[in-house]
Amino acid sequence: MTRDEAPDVTQDASRTVFELWRQDDNGNRFLMSGHPDRATAEAAVAAMEAGVQHKQLYFLVERAR
Repeated sequence: MTRDEAPDVTQDASRTVFELWRQDDNGNRFLMSGHPDRATAEAAVAAMEAGVQHKQLYFLVERAR
């Protein structure tokens, strides 16, 4: 499949997943969860950051399914 034949996932939200990742203070990265839309993914980030503060970085990655 060429790039021109690849489906445009930006137009089809059902084909996208938002992954919540955590990076610790040693640079290790861990997949925490996957979410069907940005709103629920951002809510999960907010919930993780609301607890006791640690040297953790939480970030989202948007991926095509």
